[in-house]
Amino acid sequence: MKQMRKKDWSHELTLAFAAPAPKRKEAFLKTMPVPQLDPWGFFFTQLQYVRKRTWIFSIFILLACIGIIRFASDGVCWKTAALLPFLTLITTTEFARSTQWNMVELEMSCKYSLSQILMARFLIFGTVDFLILGVIIGIVSTQSEFYLLRTVLYLITPCTMTAALSLWIIRRTPRNESIYFCAAASAFISIAHDLAGSSGAYFYHPDLLPVWEILCLASVCFLLKQGKELLSSARKGQLLFIH
Repeated sequence: MKQMRKKDWSHELTLAFAAPAPKRKEAFLKTMPVPQLDPWGFFFTQLQYVRKRTWIFSIFILLACIGIIRFASDGVCWKTAALLPFLTLITTTEFARSTQWNMVELEMSCKYSLSQILMARFLIFGTVDFLILGVIIGIVSTQSEFYLLRTVLYLITPCTMTAALSLWIIRRTPRNESIYFCAAASAFISIAHDLAGSSGAYFYHPDLLPVWEILCLASVCFLLKQGKELLSSARKGQLLFIH
């Protein structure tokens, strides 16, 4: 009997404190202001999340290249090119920051898709690197013995090689270790370029120009392939990086 009364009280209390059904809920929600964000607003929002140290390091690389151009007596082209992989490393570090701090899943739940966030970052860092490289190429071409297109080829190739290899590394290494592997790849390309450039003038001999062209073209194609796979995985909602 007591058990029956307890059940009755329990039922009555549930009914007494039950929340009433919402009235005009949909109409109320429609009156609430919804913040609008256009594509340019989204782009500048992503721009604000780039750390200040990224801009500082990028400017430092630019100033270091200008210093080499200003004070180096010879080998301006290969000495400058040996520094450029670290410019790509700075970009890679910022690009992979969300994976290092396990923020990929959170970014996948945002209003904008993960592929749109990645595209915004590609656009930001690509524009910055393009401007810096443009300044460096313009200054080096005034001091180099090569004509402009050869100077562009010699300076762009280490960057595209580093960028392509870094994207490949980021997608295939554990999250917390990808930055270190990218740094090792950048250092390897930089040191190899420096040693090859200092070994003699044959490094930039006209006979090797087809080799440079093949390296540059292959690096660009591999970079585009890695970028396409990255965006494709993001659109499918798949995790892009190894835990």
